[in-house]
This record gives sequence, structure tokens and C-alpha cells, in this order.
Amino acid sequence: MTFVYYSIIPILAILITGHFILKYHKKQKIEARKKHVKETMVNAKASYKQVIKKMLKLGLLDEKVANKYLSIMNNYFVFRTLNDENLEKFAELAKQLTHMMNSYTQKQNLVGNEVEIHKQILALSTKIPVENRSFNTRFYDVRLPQLITEYSIETLLDSVINNKNSIQKLIATQIKKTAIAA
Repeated sequence: MTFVYYSIIPILAILITGHFILKYHKKQKIEARKKHVKETMVNAKASYKQVIKKMLKLGLLDEKVANKYLSIMNNYFVFRTLNDENLEKFAELAKQLTHMMNSYTQKQNLVGNEVEIHKQILALSTKIPVENRSFNTRFYDVRLPQLITEYSIETLLDSVINNKNSIQKLIATQIKKTAIAA
């Protein structure tokens, strides 16, 4: 009988130790995952926020419009669960928005003046929801990517170039008509 006690006690000790080791490793994985999620969110928000602050300093945004743009990132996880897929979408959306806003600040001289870019920024800000409940999955999955494409600097530059070309064609047509009439 003593043999049973002496063999069971070490086995129980090994099982209990193994249990605590597994529990410890599981806790470490969870902590690492939380840290990764937090770093991803903080980095994405920080770079976007930095670009918005830069736009404020340049006078492309006022405080009210800047807060509207910041609300896009702040409300992302209000109606979404925090999982890998949504985190990837968040990071990609933040990257696209940061790129778009950064390109506004970098390429404002290509358009000729700040007026066109300022109009574009204000027009986009009117499309951003005012109420928190409007920052839903449909807004982030469908509407916001459309807005990013529609209001990108490339779209603005294309429209300016097309306007210049249209004006040049109109002037050329008027010159031809004047030459023919004379």
C-alpha cells in the first residue's frame, strides 16, 4: 500500500506542475496577442493622427473638421468585434487614409493652390457621419473605401488636368472659329 502512495504522489506532482506550466504558456500567448493588437491599433492611429495635426498646422483643416476625420479611426471598433480579420482591415484602412491625407499635404502645390485641396477636404468631411451609430460595418466596408477612391489626390489631379484640357480645347475651338470668321 505504501508503494501506491509513493508512486501516486510524484505522478500528481508532475500533473499539477504540467498543468501550471501549460496555464502559464497560455497566459503568455494571450498577453502577446493583446500586446500585438494594442501596438497595431496605436501605430495606425498615431500615424493618422500625426498627418491630421500636420494638416491643421498647414491650415488645410480647422479643428472641427480635424475632429471629424479623427472620429473615423476612433469609432472603428464600436460596432465590430476585435478579431484578426477586423484588425487587418483596420490597419489597411488606416494606411489608406493616412496615405490619402498625407498626399494632400505633400501635393498641394501641384494643383496650383490650396483652394482646390481645401474644397476636396471639406467635401469629404461632409460625407463623414456625425453620429456614432452611423460608424457601422457598412460605412467602413463599403462607403469609406468608395470615399477614399473618390476623394484621393489622384482623382483631384485628374479632374484639374481634365479641366485644363477642356479649357485648352475650348480656347482652340474659339480661336479656330475666330480665324474662320475673319
